[in-house]
Amino acid sequence: MQSELFDKEDMLVVHDSKCPACGADLVFSPADNMLKCEHCGTQKQIQVSMAREKIYDEADFLGVEDWAESKAYKCVNCGAITTLLKGQIATQCPFCGAPRVIEDEGHVGVKPNAVVPFRIDKISAKAHYDKWIKSRLFAPSKLKKNFKVDTMNGVYIPVWTFDANTFSTYYGRLGKRYTTTVGTGKNRRTVTKIRYFSVSGSLSREYDDVTVEAGDRINQKIYDKIAPYDTNNSVEYDGKYMLGFMAEKYTLDLNEGYHIAQEIMSDDIRSAIISQYDADVVDYIDVNTEYSAVTYKYVLLPMWICTYKYGKKVYTFYTNGESGKSYGKTPLSPWRVGLAILLGLAALVGIGYLVYNNYMLDESAVGLLNDMKNMLI
Repeated sequence: MQSELFDKEDMLVVHDSKCPACGADLVFSPADNMLKCEHCGTQKQIQVSMAREKIYDEADFLGVEDWAESKAYKCVNCGAITTLLKGQIATQCPFCGAPRVIEDEGHVGVKPNAVVPFRIDKISAKAHYDKWIKSRLFAPSKLKKNFKVDTMNGVYIPVWTFDANTFSTYYGRLGKRYTTTVGTGKNRRTVTKIRYFSVSGSLSREYDDVTVEAGDRINQKIYDKIAPYDTNNSVEYDGKYMLGFMAEKYTLDLNEGYHIAQEIMSDDIRSAIISQYDADVVDYIDVNTEYSAVTYKYVLLPMWICTYKYGKKVYTFYTNGESGKSYGKTPLSPWRVGLAILLGLAALVGIGYLVYNNYMLDESAVGLLNDMKNMLI
């Protein structure tokens, strides 16, 4: 049985999501950066304040609160868990496009404290896709003509961001390669050796918004393809930004996220130390780092996800909901690929013939021949 507090929160969410003029549902409009009634056009401002960092304490999630005004849904097909504001209903999984989504009675988790709102609306996201798909030489013409915008869903992706000051001390042994001549007579030859030298010292660095993926549906490769997001200018979370959109539930908790962020910072510190020296080889380098003034944000990042079926396979296309940067894969048209291979082989044979007959012996010809070979491999 829900508490009276939850009932009041539900009433508040429903009240704020209704148009004051006609009573229809309000949605967040990325183009207008405010709530908008799609029925009568009434607009409603959202009070904006910049997101604030929270102090990180591994033993105690300071300032963390339950996301009580949200409801979780699970996809029966792929298992993805998404959240919506209470009062909204999920009808389709944004990750695989399956219509089979059921309410998940499990705990929906921690409430985000920051959000980068959508700036790209559905129409603009569709335009980005149309432009991208038309540039795919081997994509089937049928796909380019028949893609439907209603397969595109706006989803907020969860990430942890961390700030930290670091102080590192280190010692190690690096090496520099050099060549020398050895032997005499017929055995005289040039060899490469390594001259080792010891290093030690300290290094201070400041890190701002080291970002760690908190969900399991968007891997790092996909994220890197459509990044960056301006998390430094994220705003304080408000449920109104969720109206009309979903959010992926995080699967990586705060402590796990911080440990990954530490690994990212540690790798960067190690690279920064080594880059100070003129070295070709690292024999060993021991680094001891202290982290201080560690803060975090739980941020929702906007992403348009398009899932569509072509033949018997499901394809997915992603668009950064802030910048419009896009990434995805498409099916291949067999006859277009075959034609390209035939043309490539013909060109390769032709170039090879010219080279063989001494008509093209310069470096540019050899380079062109190698490029053609690599395209066909």
